[in-house]
Amino acid sequence: MNNLKLSCPKCHCFLENSFDINYYFCSQCKIKFKKNSFYLDLCLTNNSINKVTETAYKIYSKFYAPFALLVYIIIWHGNIFKHIKFFREILDYDKNILDIATGDGSLTSAALFSSKIKSASNLLVLDISKEMLEKAQVKFSKKPVTFIRGDVNQLPFANSSIQAISCFGGFNSFPSGALAMKEISRCLNKNGILRGSILLTPETSWKKKLIRNWIKKGYQTEEISKDKFFSWVDSAELYVNKIEQVGYVLLFELRHRKNAA
Repeated sequence: MNNLKLSCPKCHCFLENSFDINYYFCSQCKIKFKKNSFYLDLCLTNNSINKVTETAYKIYSKFYAPFALLVYIIIWHGNIFKHIKFFREILDYDKNILDIATGDGSLTSAALFSSKIKSASNLLVLDISKEMLEKAQVKFSKKPVTFIRGDVNQLPFANSSIQAISCFGGFNSFPSGALAMKEISRCLNKNGILRGSILLTPETSWKKKLIRNWIKKGYQTEEISKDKFFSWVDSAELYVNKIEQVGYVLLFELRHRKNAA
């Protein structure tokens, strides 16, 4: 991960250092990307759904961690300890991780840095919300972490350049889970792994109504079923190597299909 070269999210050409040290530069697209105080802004999104979600998360970020955990338990019947364990197992494969949709960093920090036995050597975190990145910076203080503001539908990485990717919970907030899965697949090394989770739509009517209301407000973007998830995986030329379901939480590990045994 230390040697990873960032790429233009539009054309995927490698970015160059600008004469102005506050920017990276794409020689093909002629786009400059700003280096902020602690993160690099590589987000080009003009998607209206993304903007709605980003605006919603400005509010959500203020009370994200306790609210998210409460909803996770009550609505989806999740088990946070199993979730963290499944996330942490990515370190058995590689200790250099790209974490997409990191949020405030609570889950990622618990999975990748709280164990005395194993932790990430280098972590690249990507989120579209500046407010979430600010919270994550505090959470990852003095940890080997690089912060990027980016859009999952236009990832700033070259084809097949990432060996290990994690994305826990993000698919429920992406403008299109199907497109996000394809874009992640593009960046994933042909021998790499993707570990993540999705929140399935509960069967209870009042929970469905609540989730549909959240979708209208931008906290989520779509309802997800197992069939929809498997269709995303298939369209992205991936396959499910491992899968666990806890309540309405689906934990998964994906690999490129051509490497299936």
